[in-house]
Amino acid sequence: MWNFKLKRFFEMEPPQPTQNPPTTNTTDVFKWLPILKTFILVAGSTLCFIIAYFGGSVSVYLPFISETGATGAAMCVFSMTLYLGAMIGMMIIAYRYLIVTEQISLRNHRLHQINYTSSIFGLVSMVGLVGVAAVPMSTILWLHLFFASIHFFFALVYVILQSFVNYCIPGGHNVWSKLRISLCVFMMVCSILLVIFFPLSHFKWKKANQHPPALKNPDDPFFTITLASCLFEWMLYATYLGSICSFYFDFRNYELLYGVVPRSPSTTAAVAAYTANAETVDLAIEV
Repeated sequence: MWNFKLKRFFEMEPPQPTQNPPTTNTTDVFKWLPILKTFILVAGSTLCFIIAYFGGSVSVYLPFISETGATGAAMCVFSMTLYLGAMIGMMIIAYRYLIVTEQISLRNHRLHQINYTSSIFGLVSMVGLVGVAAVPMSTILWLHLFFASIHFFFALVYVILQSFVNYCIPGGHNVWSKLRISLCVFMMVCSILLVIFFPLSHFKWKKANQHPPALKNPDDPFFTITLASCLFEWMLYATYLGSICSFYFDFRNYELLYGVVPRSPSTTAAVAAYTANAETVDLAIEV
């Protein structure tokens, strides 16, 4: 019986390619990406502040975000946190693009163009975040600020455009859409205040103090304006993360469909032959 099965296995005709549709699978794990990104950035920033504070790099009075990861071990944690945040952020932007494309009517070309453009802006903002991680504040300050500006500006535009698209699609006039619009307005206000206060506080601080702003104390000249500048930066980023977190309530209503398709007929035939031969060997071994 064993020999008969093996003989039939070697003498059988190669099977013809089947026309069955490719096997696909679904997953809803992507819905957790906004929460994961927020958790990583918040936990990483908190850890950086703790390490920097006990290492004597910052005072307890709210430093700039980048000051918490400017030196020593905190720099390593800071860079790794931003790298992970940027990687997950790119996945969020891509998944969000697919979902919004599904929601928009095929005839509404304008919204499709806005959705596509906003996704490009979002990806550029993640590149800026990688640049912030690659060039810490204590290395090349002007380049660090350049990447930070790219990240903040393009992230702001991305959130604004996505909020607009979400408001325009059918069923978009819900509580989450209105919340995103409110967050966008708050982000714009914080951005304007940061653009005004940061250079002003930076130049005034350098003229009046010898130590860096990261070590500021209430007795220092221009302490208040420097603290306000730091506060606006933290508020801006907290609002941005809040907007990203709100994507969860859209993501939970969708699943990602994934699978593979043979690229050529020869690949289809090879896969079919391998599957049939493997089944024959299994039968022979069982007998």
